[in-house]
Parts: sequence; structure tokens; C-alpha cells
Amino acid sequence: MFCSILACGQNGEIGLNGELPWEGQYPEDREFYEGQTELALRIGTRGAIAHFSPNRPCCLISANVQKPRDCIYVYDWKKLSVEQIFADIEDRVEFQKKIIVGGVKWYHATASFVDRIYLTRIGKSFNSDRKVDLSIILADRKKISSRPARHNSELIFETWE
Repeated sequence: MFCSILACGQNGEIGLNGELPWEGQYPEDREFYEGQTELALRIGTRGAIAHFSPNRPCCLISANVQKPRDCIYVYDWKKLSVEQIFADIEDRVEFQKKIIVGGVKWYHATASFVDRIYLTRIGKSFNSDRKVDLSIILADRKKISSRPARHNSELIFETWE
């Protein structure tokens, strides 16, 4: 199963200078992210995967095919289609759950191919230099669950299929 996981401000904000615009402000969202990705293969761009660790396996999407230590594979998505990358990952990787963790162009490119989307909506605007377009990511999707965070009324956790 391929999924996407993202959190964004009310205008689609997801990044500022290579960080989350709200870095450190929402521990409940961080716990949600870590819980969803703990036993999954993370797939994302260099900016989206902040740490490479043997305990947190990942595949990198990058035109720079130099493989960082503790990264399983690197895919150049300018040369390979999303379908080719997903098929290769399915063939080579044992993880049942594979999660797209960013960046913006990769979220948009994979939106129609993932089975499920985990979205944290933050009811606040942020300064940002990276924004997602939720109309692309959620196109032709149905919300299957929505719940407020237990400890912060600004967060809503949604699941889309």
C-alpha cells in the first residue's frame, strides 16, 4: 500500500527554509507522523527526509542519484515515471506500507497513485516558501475519517481514500 502523509497550514503551507513553518509547535502532529511512518518505508525528496537512519528506512527521490548512507534506493523521477518508481519499489522492498513524505512536486505527482492520504490540517496561516495544492492532492478522494487533536484545537487529523 502506498500512502501520503502531510501536514499543512490553512493555505497549504508546508515549508520555510527547509523546515516546517511550525517546527516544534505541535508535538501531537509529530507523534501522529512518527506513528504512521515507524514501520513503513518513507519515500521523499532530500528536503522532506531530514534524517537518514538505519532504523527509519527510506527511498530518496532526487535528480542527484548519489545515495546517502542509510538510504535504500535513489530514484530520478525526471527519468522515471511515478508508475515505474512505484513498481520497482513494490518489487524490491518488503514493507507493506510505503509512505510519501514530500516534497511539494512529489506530493502532486503521486497524488493520483497513492491508496490513502493522511492529512493534518492546521487551522492557522504561516510564513512559507513551500505550499501544496490540496485540490490536486485530494482530487476524486473521499474523506473516510476526521478527528480533532486531543490537546490542540488547531489540529485536525484526516484520512482520505
